[in-house]
Amino acid sequence: MASKRIFELIRKEEVVLFAGAGMSRYAGYPSGGELADILYKNLSDDIREDIEPTFNLPKLCEDILLIKGNKSYLIETLKKEFRKKNTPAEAHKILAGIPHFKTIITTNYDTLIESENDRIEVIRTSIDYVNADKNAQMLFKIHSDFTDIENIILTSSDYLNYFSQQSENTVFWNAVKDRLASNNILFVGYSLEDINVQDMIKKIIHQLGDYKKEMYFVAPSLDRVKQGFLQKHNIKHIQSTGEDLIKEIDTDIRHNFLPDLAKGIGKADTALNFAKERQLSIELKKGEKGIDIGHVKSLDSNKAYKIDLKLTLEGEKKDQFFQFLDNKSFDEICLESDVLKELSFIMKDLRILNQDSISKMTLQKRPNFDFNINIEFDDDFEVHDYPFVFTVIKPAEDQSHIKIVVDGFVVMIKLFFDSIEDKNKFNMEIFPPEDIKSVNQGLKFYEILSRIANNIPFKIFKEGKLFFNSAQFPLPFEKNAFNADGLQQYFANLRKIEKYFNIKFSGINLQQAFPERVKLIQAKMNNQTLFYEFEGVSITTVEENEIEVLKNIEGIEKALAMSDKKKTVINLHGQDFDLGYIVDLIFDPVIRNPEDLIDFKNKEIIVGSKTNKIGRRFSEDGTPED
Repeated sequence: MASKRIFELIRKEEVVLFAGAGMSRYAGYPSGGELADILYKNLSDDIREDIEPTFNLPKLCEDILLIKGNKSYLIETLKKEFRKKNTPAEAHKILAGIPHFKTIITTNYDTLIESENDRIEVIRTSIDYVNADKNAQMLFKIHSDFTDIENIILTSSDYLNYFSQQSENTVFWNAVKDRLASNNILFVGYSLEDINVQDMIKKIIHQLGDYKKEMYFVAPSLDRVKQGFLQKHNIKHIQSTGEDLIKEIDTDIRHNFLPDLAKGIGKADTALNFAKERQLSIELKKGEKGIDIGHVKSLDSNKAYKIDLKLTLEGEKKDQFFQFLDNKSFDEICLESDVLKELSFIMKDLRILNQDSISKMTLQKRPNFDFNINIEFDDDFEVHDYPFVFTVIKPAEDQSHIKIVVDGFVVMIKLFFDSIEDKNKFNMEIFPPEDIKSVNQGLKFYEILSRIANNIPFKIFKEGKLFFNSAQFPLPFEKNAFNADGLQQYFANLRKIEKYFNIKFSGINLQQAFPERVKLIQAKMNNQTLFYEFEGVSITTVEENEIEVLKNIEGIEKALAMSDKKKTVINLHGQDFDLGYIVDLIFDPVIRNPEDLIDFKNKEIIVGSKTNKIGRRFSEDGTPED
């Protein structure tokens, strides 16, 4: 269909709208024939006797000009008609919201188009064009209007000079012809009953020659002669009124323009402005074929949206989908393109997406609460502006499940109700992020959890008002539930390490928490000795000068120091730490096989400790510090 093709061309911004008097009639202004009738009836009786009545406006104007000798009567009469305060028709209001017509050309004298669109540049002369914003919509008034009486086209003589050799070389006409040649043309508001319209179309076709693109003519009905005229000049007929077609264009753009961006149809700047005019903000990003639409939000208080969805689901996928809809599951639902039979996501009467725009759609449970909170504990510990997302589902009549997400940490609470015994039970689990982004994030969460797990009363405030009081809903925990104290201390130790070494941890995975490594690093920081249980060590190579030391080992007052002379470097959450040399200190040393030391026959001496303990510290050069 011709209308389907023209809609697509308009969405691509490849159409010039050529608007005639029929568009103005919707607002109450007269057509060309009606203007001719008004001009004729207002003539004096003596002049009417010499002029043949006709609805051909240019011919009548030419005859009046020949008798009166100037255009004063013509101008004054027409000014009077067009000064009438007529309200722009719905078509003009709709047209103002269609930025896809980058160029509008009109033969009308009125100001209906520009009065509804304050973003459009009105071009009557070459000077207007030179000074215009070339990125804006442009309205070329090729018959001028009553603000430029000298160039207004009224008479047959004016029409003869319409595309004269003199005028066609001006900046104005070159700009008009450039737009006509580089775009498809849609004629709206013209009647082929008017011989001047046919002449205008012929002249345009003659001027464009081989550069002519597709041309469309809008009329509700045409006889065979008029249809033949269009066919002869390869112009497609769209059977509609101009007003109805403008409405259809608007509907098509609202339904298809934004989804078409993903196919490579349409321009990003037009999309952004088009959405903004309708109080929407959209994010655009480069897609596989065109432009994908990301986050969409309302710029005013009206945040309503509508989703029209038709799916083909079977088996387990169908069960999951209805569990989701029935508020029985937190699980998101991923719908692949093969099950999406129809999809419309609509905001502000704009279809943002359809099934052709996406390869899959993910449905997520909307939270019951999503805002930042302040938490205050009875021990005066406080956390302010903490992200808080709270979602509830009801998988069964006697159960409610609560999912709380605070700064990336997930708290799952399952409540079980027993109406017979009037007892309620709960189960709670903590799921930290796979990669905690910073020590501060982890420390803040576990400082909160540690206090909750140790049953310290607390209150939650939203925007200064009390939102939750733990005293009213006690959840008694066993002391140090969830190992909250240990994890709080772990992050507190990480913070000390950060400050000492002037580093920052990131991407902390608690599945790879290494408290022993933290202990070693802190021993280095504080020059401490760490103590461990010790069962003994086998020494396989002994220098001659060390034999006497070993023979007299029980006489050592402090400890036997040993080092393998190798530097120790350990990694903790992506950071390397050079701890120097490990020095082991064996307190109360004793030889487990003294008989082998006498003649040193096995070269393997086992050194133990009477108290079964060993100290470990770090040295810069491998020697123990006093």
